[in-house]
Amino acid sequence: MEAAGAVILYKRSEERRKLRYIPYVGDGDSKACSAVVKAMPYGGAVYIPKEECINHVTKKEWAPI
Repeated sequence: MEAAGAVILYKRSEERRKLRYIPYVGDGDSKACSAVVKAMPYGGAVYIPKEECINHVTKKEWAPI
C-alpha cells in the first residue's frame, strides 16, 4: 500500500466507519507503516503496533532445500 494512501485510510476510518485499525497489518513495507504512525491519525495517545501478514512471514521464513 502506498504510504500516502494508508495515511488517508487511517485518518478517515474513525469518522466514516467509527473504527480504528489497530494494529497495522502490512506486507513488510515499512514506509507505509511509519507514515501512519508518524501521522498519528487517532491522536498521540493511541499506539499503532505493526504486525506482518502471515502469508508474507511464511514466505520469508521458509526456504526450499
